[in-house]
Amino acid sequence: MGDVFCRLMRRLFIPALMLGLMAAPLTAQDLSALARLNPAESEIVETGAGVGITLALSQPVPWRVRLMDAPPRLIIDTREVDWTGIAALQRVDSITALRAGVFRQGWSRLVLQLAGPVRIAEAGVGTGGPPAPCPP
Repeated sequence: MGDVFCRLMRRLFIPALMLGLMAAPLTAQDLSALARLNPAESEIVETGAGVGITLALSQPVPWRVRLMDAPPRLIIDTREVDWTGIAALQRVDSITALRAGVFRQGWSRLVLQLAGPVRIAEAGVGTGGPPAPCPP
């Protein structure tokens, strides 16, 4: 990993609706020029009003985040990220399953299945300077 870590930050506010839910295993990845997740610098934590997700990556990557229903889930698409170690971060009841992998050539996907409907309160990327605006 490089000297500078990019912190890809996602702040979600998810009501804690269910307790004692299980995680799903991750899928294998086949990526080439990729950013790597630093699990030691990343976290998924309860924030009182919801859940905060901070993902530390070895380099900045293009990304987008969206919500889906039936079942409720948060989808984070990124340009080639090796998500190895992401399963160790799931420790909140509001996230019922977590999986990651390649979804098309050059792009990887992180899917967090949720206990219920949510809204995204804040999403952004930080590289050590002022916060970047959220993509459309």
